[in-house]
Amino acid sequence: MRRLLAAIVLIAAGSAACAGSSGPGRGSITVAVGSGAGASFRPAAAIGGAVDGQDAGVVDQMYTAKNLSEMRSAGLGALSYRLRTELGDEAWHWNPAGTWSDPAHQSGYWTSSATPAQPIQLSFGYRLPRRGNTVDQANNDGYSRLDDADAASFWKSNPYLDPHFTGEPADAHPQWVVVDLGKTQQVDAVRLQWGVPFAVTYRVQYWDGEDPFSVGAGSKEQWRDFPAGAVANGAGGDVTVDVDPSGNTQARFVRVLMTQGSGTAPAGSTDPRDAAGFALREIQVGTKDADARLHDVVRHGASAHAQSPVYVSSTDPWHRATDRDPRTEQPGFDRILASGLLSGQPAMVPVPLLFSTPADAVAELQYLRTRGFPVGRVELGEEPDGQNVLPEDFGALYLQWARALHAIDPSLAIGGPSFQTGFEEVDVWADAAGDTSWLRRFLGYLAGRGAADQFSFLSVEWYPFDDPCSPEGPNLASEPRLLRDAFKSWASQGVPASMPKIVTEYGYSPEAAEPEVDLGGALLNADFAAQFLTMGGTATYLYGYEPNVLDHSPPCTGWGNNMLFKGDDNYQANDELATYWAARMLSQDWAQPGDGLHQVYEATFAAQGGGPAPVTAYAVHRPDGQWAVLVLNKDASRTWDLTVSFDAGGRRVAFGPSLKLFQFGPAQYQWRPNGDHGQTGSSEPPAERTVLADRPLVAPPSSISVLVGTGP
Repeated sequence: MRRLLAAIVLIAAGSAACAGSSGPGRGSITVAVGSGAGASFRPAAAIGGAVDGQDAGVVDQMYTAKNLSEMRSAGLGALSYRLRTELGDEAWHWNPAGTWSDPAHQSGYWTSSATPAQPIQLSFGYRLPRRGNTVDQANNDGYSRLDDADAASFWKSNPYLDPHFTGEPADAHPQWVVVDLGKTQQVDAVRLQWGVPFAVTYRVQYWDGEDPFSVGAGSKEQWRDFPAGAVANGAGGDVTVDVDPSGNTQARFVRVLMTQGSGTAPAGSTDPRDAAGFALREIQVGTKDADARLHDVVRHGASAHAQSPVYVSSTDPWHRATDRDPRTEQPGFDRILASGLLSGQPAMVPVPLLFSTPADAVAELQYLRTRGFPVGRVELGEEPDGQNVLPEDFGALYLQWARALHAIDPSLAIGGPSFQTGFEEVDVWADAAGDTSWLRRFLGYLAGRGAADQFSFLSVEWYPFDDPCSPEGPNLASEPRLLRDAFKSWASQGVPASMPKIVTEYGYSPEAAEPEVDLGGALLNADFAAQFLTMGGTATYLYGYEPNVLDHSPPCTGWGNNMLFKGDDNYQANDELATYWAARMLSQDWAQPGDGLHQVYEATFAAQGGGPAPVTAYAVHRPDGQWAVLVLNKDASRTWDLTVSFDAGGRRVAFGPSLKLFQFGPAQYQWRPNGDHGQTGSSEPPAERTVLADRPLVAPPSSISVLVGTGP
């Protein structure tokens, strides 16, 4: 591609006064190309969509021929397959056919079959009988076995973090249990009912700050041992540890940190995984009275709302055939392969990490290769930050899985970790050096074992507004800064500039919000994707590919959802939402459809006279020789008049003489909120017309415009 010594300048014109008046705004947008093009991308690979697991019975409804045709019409290229089971503390049977490690009892560790037989239309998650977390990131309808009032059940840590599998010292991956007592109160004793294997060495600790799961960078808060909380020769069984006989310690969060296991297994077991890690049946925390009776302040019950919240370092993926979750399902690989959604592009494929085995990962890759499913990249795990997994533990699992996969395909691109909070740094408890950065410590773990080459891309999710009630205008204005800060943060934490950066799903908010189905959500999604590619991002995958229904997140009164199509009660697409039209404009009008290389040029906007800058613009030089400029007016109440020209080394050159204009805004789209019956008042394709280059471009409030024409 020829590199141009030029700069495109979009200069505001028209009859308006300055930006502070009530008339149209004036300002300038400069696309800096004087030193040549910046980043580049290929639309078919870089502008994609994401599909996910659903409630039971919904996949068949969503994946109808009509719906798939509607989905393909969005013009999205590559596909990202999301893994709901990993968020729900569940094992994934990506193939319903497979084998158990204990086939006689239909239980143990599952390996899906790598041999194609019947096409896989649906796949399912299986709840974990040895679950430790009270809450999860999916349906959140499970519970911890550590305070379920059932001494026959137990939590067990992930055996693949045991020295038997990591090859590291016993204290390299200490496992832990944290119980939240709800409020700060006196603690002088902890009762532990151990299972098998039990902890030989462990420490009972308390958190000396506000919240151990909201640690800020540089925080001095830490876990402290109770005065008598260290146990060096544990023998298992039912033990009450008098952690502070003086009764002077006040605590809300109590942790049991386990470093050395007994290495014992239940009678009759021959599977080394049964002897790896730690098993704990029940935990009680409180004070002893004069008769040495423990007054337990932990709430126990077999449901999340009935028990005190418990958090654990990891969970054993052992389960049974009877543990299938009847409430959820994933679209099967063969269904996706036949859907046409791959658009001829290799897919971003998930491989479960936290609740699976390396053998199952290998079988998955072998199956996909045999079926001809195009695999571009493999993403290991999903949202470990949301599940409080420490970076060293994730690193130890990651290495075992990556090495197993690379043993059968050394060229396979493997990465992750699919942060749920890609827009801010993920901080965790400080290590011995005082470092709280999850990402830096994860990268350091790999580098320290000579395995940096096992990690070939960084993946995150992008939902910048956790609070769905927050005002839309400030959100739209702030998002570009959040993305710039994220790139700076990744660099400061050691992510190489050359490493591919991928957003495997994105949307306005992880919660339901009305802007998601109105012009605000469309503006944000277009702004994010164009800016991400301009800054050198590799690929973006828009979440909500499938038709869906409205939802809401109390206490917000607005209803919304991250989706391209509103569906009826049977999930049949019956309304194209604003995000659908924005996706089409990005992939079909701004970019030239296909796999051609596009050169990107970054733009800056300044309002005449200063003040807010509600307009952003992004320019690409396309393979067909045309220039395309994307202009986003995020001002909900004001029009901006814009003309376009090139500045070629101080020489002004017209953009034109005629331009093709695509424009989408209030004239094409209106949302009519009405609770869960909200619908579009109008939803029309972007207006398309030819305009003269020397005439102002009128950018209406809350509008997306694309200008296409020839340059110098």
